[in-house]
Amino acid sequence: MANCRRIKFLFEFIPVKSLQYSLLRGHLSKCDVCQKELASFEEAQSATLHKDRLEGVKDFWPQFLRNLEAEKQRSKPTLHPIWHWAMGVVGAIAFTLVLIFVLTRSPQKEHLDTSIKLTIDYVKIYDEPAQAIIFQTQDTNRTFIWVEKQLKGEMQ
Repeated sequence: MANCRRIKFLFEFIPVKSLQYSLLRGHLSKCDVCQKELASFEEAQSATLHKDRLEGVKDFWPQFLRNLEAEKQRSKPTLHPIWHWAMGVVGAIAFTLVLIFVLTRSPQKEHLDTSIKLTIDYVKIYDEPAQAIIFQTQDTNRTFIWVEKQLKGEMQ
């Protein structure tokens, strides 16, 4: 159903008849719901008048034209085709700008604030002094701390 509404919406805003036709044909060939809404041959034939029924009627065409004009006056006003194009262009520009914004936005990196300092004042392993080595990688957001026991005779 959502696809049917989208096709009907697109159908109104596509100003080229051949594109409208191909859009409608493609949708009708796949959508069972819309195929069920189509009129059968008998229903379509009942809406038409046969030539024999029209031959005996006087002044058919003037009456038909008056009815047609009255229907035109009652119909709702539609947008001029130039507005269809304008809305399409504005939509395409908006879509392009959003796409550019999304694609060019750099991913936010989770770097530590450079003002944060990591210091280790004193480290012990099994109640004996140890040495700590701090290594922070440049490409990722990781800090490694290596602690090793000092051997006797080593200096801090």
